[in-house]
Amino acid sequence: MVKFINLILSIVVISILYFAFSKVVLAVDCLNINPNTVSSGDADFCMAELEKIKNQYAPAQEKNKQDLAKLQAKVNDLNKRITSMTIFLKNLELDISKREKDSAYAQEILGKKAVGQYIDIRLYDPVLSILSGDDALEVFRIIKIREKVADADRKTIKRYSEEIIKLKNDKLNLEKNKASLAVLQKQVSEDAKFLAGEVAKVETYLATLSAKQQSFLAQKLESLGLSRSAYNMKGGCSS
Repeated sequence: MVKFINLILSIVVISILYFAFSKVVLAVDCLNINPNTVSSGDADFCMAELEKIKNQYAPAQEKNKQDLAKLQAKVNDLNKRITSMTIFLKNLELDISKREKDSAYAQEILGKKAVGQYIDIRLYDPVLSILSGDDALEVFRIIKIREKVADADRKTIKRYSEEIIKLKNDKLNLEKNKASLAVLQKQVSEDAKFLAGEVAKVETYLATLSAKQQSFLAQKLESLGLSRSAYNMKGGCSS
Protein backbone atom coordinates (compact mmCIF):
# COMPACT_ATOMS: atom_id res chain seq x y z
CA MET A 1 0.00 0.00 0.00
CA VAL A 2 2.84 2.39 0.92
CA LYS A 3 4.62 1.61 -2.37
CA PHE A 4 1.42 2.29 -4.29
CA ILE A 5 0.99 5.66 -2.52
CA ASN A 6 4.62 6.58 -3.31
CA LEU A 7 3.99 5.60 -6.93
CA ILE A 8 0.96 7.88 -7.13
CA LEU A 9 2.88 10.74 -5.49
CA SER A 10 5.70 10.39 -8.03
CA ILE A 11 3.23 10.52 -10.90
CA VAL A 12 1.50 13.56 -9.38
CA VAL A 13 4.86 15.35 -9.06
CA ILE A 14 5.69 14.64 -12.70
CA SER A 15 2.25 15.81 -13.81
CA ILE A 16 2.63 19.06 -11.88
CA LEU A 17 6.07 19.60 -13.38
CA TYR A 18 4.74 18.86 -16.83
CA PHE A 19 1.96 21.42 -16.70
CA ALA A 20 3.99 24.01 -14.79
CA PHE A 21 6.97 23.96 -17.13
CA SER A 22 4.82 23.65 -20.20
CA LYS A 23 3.36 27.02 -19.28
CA VAL A 24 6.82 28.50 -18.72
CA VAL A 25 8.02 27.23 -22.07
CA LEU A 26 4.92 28.45 -23.83
CA ALA A 27 5.45 31.88 -22.25
CA VAL A 28 8.80 32.24 -24.01
CA ASP A 29 7.76 30.10 -27.04
CA CYS A 30 10.89 27.95 -26.84
CA LEU A 31 8.99 24.81 -27.77
CA ASN A 32 6.76 26.32 -30.42
CA ILE A 33 9.01 28.87 -32.03
CA ASN A 34 10.84 27.99 -35.23
CA PRO A 35 14.58 27.74 -34.35
CA ASN A 36 15.47 29.08 -37.78
CA THR A 37 13.84 32.41 -36.93
CA VAL A 38 15.62 33.16 -33.63
CA SER A 39 18.77 35.10 -32.94
CA SER A 40 21.90 33.57 -31.46
CA GLY A 41 21.01 35.05 -28.06
CA ASP A 42 17.47 33.67 -28.18
CA ALA A 43 18.85 30.27 -29.15
CA ASP A 44 21.14 30.32 -26.09
CA PHE A 45 18.24 31.35 -23.87
CA CYS A 46 15.96 28.58 -25.14
CA MET A 47 18.66 25.90 -24.92
CA ALA A 48 19.27 26.90 -21.29
CA GLU A 49 15.54 26.95 -20.47
CA LEU A 50 14.98 23.56 -22.04
CA GLU A 51 17.93 22.15 -20.08
CA LYS A 52 16.42 23.49 -16.85
CA ILE A 53 13.16 21.72 -17.60
CA LYS A 54 14.99 18.45 -18.32
CA ASN A 55 16.92 18.76 -15.06
CA GLN A 56 13.69 19.34 -13.14
CA TYR A 57 12.18 16.17 -14.59
CA ALA A 58 15.29 14.02 -14.11
CA PRO A 59 14.98 13.08 -10.37
CA ALA A 60 11.31 12.07 -10.55
CA GLN A 61 11.86 10.23 -13.83
CA GLU A 62 14.82 8.33 -12.41
CA LYS A 63 12.77 7.38 -9.33
CA ASN A 64 9.95 6.14 -11.55
CA LYS A 65 12.37 4.08 -13.62
CA GLN A 66 13.71 2.44 -10.47
CA ASP A 67 10.18 1.74 -9.22
CA LEU A 68 9.26 0.32 -12.62
CA ALA A 69 12.27 -2.01 -12.58
CA LYS A 70 11.24 -3.25 -9.12
CA LEU A 71 7.66 -3.82 -10.23
CA GLN A 72 8.77 -5.69 -13.33
CA ALA A 73 11.10 -7.85 -11.23
CA LYS A 74 8.20 -8.58 -8.88
CA VAL A 75 5.95 -9.52 -11.81
CA ASN A 76 8.63 -11.88 -13.14
CA ASP A 77 9.03 -13.48 -9.70
CA LEU A 78 5.28 -13.95 -9.31
CA ASN A 79 5.04 -15.45 -12.80
CA LYS A 80 7.76 -17.96 -11.93
CA ARG A 81 6.05 -18.89 -8.67
CA ILE A 82 2.68 -19.33 -10.39
CA THR A 83 4.28 -21.49 -13.10
CA SER A 84 6.00 -23.59 -10.44
CA MET A 85 2.72 -24.01 -8.55
CA THR A 86 0.91 -25.00 -11.75
CA ILE A 87 3.45 -27.75 -12.43
CA PHE A 88 3.30 -28.89 -8.80
CA LEU A 89 -0.51 -29.00 -8.94
CA LYS A 90 -0.43 -31.18 -12.05
CA ASN A 91 1.97 -33.59 -10.33
CA LEU A 92 -0.23 -33.56 -7.24
CA GLU A 93 -3.30 -34.39 -9.32
CA LEU A 94 -1.44 -37.33 -10.86
CA ASP A 95 -0.38 -38.49 -7.40
CA ILE A 96 -3.96 -38.25 -6.11
CA SER A 97 -5.25 -40.18 -9.12
CA LYS A 98 -2.65 -42.90 -8.57
CA ARG A 99 -3.45 -43.13 -4.86
CA GLU A 100 -7.16 -43.36 -5.59
CA LYS A 101 -6.55 -46.18 -8.07
CA ASP A 102 -4.30 -47.97 -5.58
CA SER A 103 -6.92 -47.53 -2.88
CA ALA A 104 -9.71 -48.80 -5.14
CA TYR A 105 -7.62 -51.83 -6.09
CA ALA A 106 -6.74 -52.52 -2.46
CA GLN A 107 -10.38 -52.19 -1.45
CA GLU A 108 -11.37 -54.60 -4.23
CA ILE A 109 -8.79 -57.20 -3.20
CA LEU A 110 -9.46 -56.80 0.51
CA GLY A 111 -13.20 -56.80 -0.18
CA LYS A 112 -12.93 -60.19 -1.88
CA LYS A 113 -10.73 -61.33 0.95
CA ALA A 114 -13.27 -60.11 3.50
CA VAL A 115 -16.03 -62.05 1.73
CA GLY A 116 -13.92 -65.19 1.90
CA GLN A 117 -13.23 -64.60 5.56
CA TYR A 118 -16.93 -64.03 6.20
CA ILE A 119 -17.76 -67.35 4.55
CA ASP A 120 -15.05 -69.07 6.59
CA ILE A 121 -16.37 -67.49 9.77
CA ARG A 122 -19.89 -68.58 8.96
CA LEU A 123 -18.67 -72.12 8.39
CA TYR A 124 -16.10 -72.07 11.13
CA ASP A 125 -17.14 -72.72 14.72
CA PRO A 126 -14.23 -71.92 17.03
CA VAL A 127 -15.89 -73.60 20.03
CA LEU A 128 -16.45 -76.79 18.08
CA SER A 129 -12.90 -76.64 16.77
CA ILE A 130 -11.57 -76.32 20.30
CA LEU A 131 -13.66 -79.20 21.56
CA SER A 132 -12.87 -81.47 18.63
CA GLY A 133 -9.36 -80.37 17.94
CA ASP A 134 -6.29 -82.22 19.06
CA ASP A 135 -4.48 -79.00 19.87
CA ALA A 136 -6.55 -76.19 21.41
CA LEU A 137 -3.58 -73.82 21.37
CA GLU A 138 -3.27 -74.20 17.60
CA VAL A 139 -6.94 -73.29 17.22
CA PHE A 140 -6.47 -70.16 19.34
CA ARG A 141 -3.40 -69.26 17.28
CA ILE A 142 -5.40 -69.49 14.03
CA ILE A 143 -8.16 -67.30 15.50
CA LYS A 144 -5.60 -64.68 16.55
CA ILE A 145 -3.94 -64.73 13.14
CA ARG A 146 -7.28 -64.12 11.44
CA GLU A 147 -7.99 -61.22 13.77
CA LYS A 148 -4.58 -59.70 13.07
CA VAL A 149 -5.02 -60.07 9.31
CA ALA A 150 -8.46 -58.44 9.44
CA ASP A 151 -7.06 -55.62 11.58
CA ALA A 152 -4.13 -55.13 9.17
CA ASP A 153 -6.56 -54.94 6.25
CA ARG A 154 -8.59 -52.26 8.01
CA LYS A 155 -5.42 -50.28 8.74
CA THR A 156 -4.36 -50.54 5.08
CA ILE A 157 -7.65 -49.08 3.85
CA LYS A 158 -7.51 -46.41 6.54
CA ARG A 159 -3.96 -45.45 5.51
CA TYR A 160 -4.96 -45.09 1.87
CA SER A 161 -7.95 -42.97 2.84
CA GLU A 162 -5.86 -40.71 5.08
CA GLU A 163 -3.21 -40.26 2.37
CA ILE A 164 -5.83 -39.33 -0.22
CA ILE A 165 -7.49 -36.86 2.17
CA LYS A 166 -4.11 -35.26 2.94
CA LEU A 167 -3.22 -34.96 -0.75
CA LYS A 168 -6.58 -33.39 -1.55
CA ASN A 169 -6.16 -30.91 1.31
CA ASP A 170 -2.67 -30.05 0.04
CA LYS A 171 -4.11 -29.52 -3.43
CA LEU A 172 -6.88 -27.28 -2.08
CA ASN A 173 -4.42 -25.13 -0.11
CA LEU A 174 -2.09 -24.88 -3.10
CA GLU A 175 -4.95 -23.81 -5.36
CA LYS A 176 -5.90 -21.09 -2.85
CA ASN A 177 -2.30 -19.84 -2.70
CA LYS A 178 -2.08 -19.88 -6.49
CA ALA A 179 -5.31 -17.89 -6.76
CA SER A 180 -4.00 -15.31 -4.25
CA LEU A 181 -0.73 -14.99 -6.18
CA ALA A 182 -2.67 -14.57 -9.42
CA VAL A 183 -4.65 -11.67 -7.91
CA LEU A 184 -1.43 -10.04 -6.67
CA GLN A 185 0.28 -10.65 -10.01
CA LYS A 186 -2.59 -8.97 -11.85
CA GLN A 187 -2.46 -5.91 -9.58
CA VAL A 188 1.33 -5.58 -9.82
CA SER A 189 1.18 -6.04 -13.61
CA GLU A 190 -1.41 -3.27 -13.89
CA ASP A 191 0.72 -0.97 -11.70
CA ALA A 192 3.79 -1.76 -13.81
CA LYS A 193 1.88 -1.16 -17.05
CA PHE A 194 0.56 2.18 -15.79
CA LEU A 195 3.96 3.34 -14.55
CA ALA A 196 5.62 2.18 -17.79
CA GLY A 197 3.18 4.38 -19.67
CA GLU A 198 4.02 7.39 -17.50
CA VAL A 199 7.76 6.79 -17.88
CA ALA A 200 7.35 6.49 -21.66
CA LYS A 201 5.41 9.77 -21.80
CA VAL A 202 8.14 11.62 -19.92
CA GLU A 203 10.87 9.98 -22.03
CA THR A 204 9.07 11.15 -25.16
CA TYR A 205 8.74 14.65 -23.75
CA LEU A 206 12.43 14.77 -22.75
CA ALA A 207 13.39 13.52 -26.21
CA THR A 208 11.30 16.33 -27.70
CA LEU A 209 13.15 18.86 -25.52
CA SER A 210 16.54 17.44 -26.55
CA ALA A 211 15.60 17.51 -30.23
CA LYS A 212 14.49 21.12 -29.86
CA GLN A 213 17.79 21.96 -28.15
CA GLN A 214 19.67 20.44 -31.06
CA SER A 215 17.63 22.52 -33.48
CA PHE A 216 18.46 25.72 -31.59
CA LEU A 217 22.11 24.69 -31.46
CA ALA A 218 22.19 24.02 -35.20
CA GLN A 219 20.67 27.45 -35.89
CA LYS A 220 23.15 29.14 -33.55
CA LEU A 221 26.10 27.42 -35.25
CA GLU A 222 24.79 28.39 -38.65
CA SER A 223 24.33 32.02 -37.61
CA LEU A 224 27.88 32.09 -36.25
CA GLY A 225 29.33 30.23 -39.21
CA LEU A 226 30.79 27.54 -36.92
CA SER A 227 30.89 23.76 -37.11
CA ARG A 228 29.70 21.74 -34.11
CA SER A 229 33.25 20.62 -33.22
CA ALA A 230 34.57 24.17 -33.39
CA TYR A 231 31.71 25.37 -31.20
CA ASN A 232 32.42 22.67 -28.61
CA MET A 233 36.13 23.53 -28.57
CA LYS A 234 35.17 27.09 -27.68
CA GLY A 235 33.19 25.86 -24.69
CA GLY A 236 29.74 25.85 -26.26
CA CYS A 237 26.85 23.59 -25.32
CA SER A 238 27.17 20.07 -26.73
CA SER A 239 23.75 18.83 -25.61
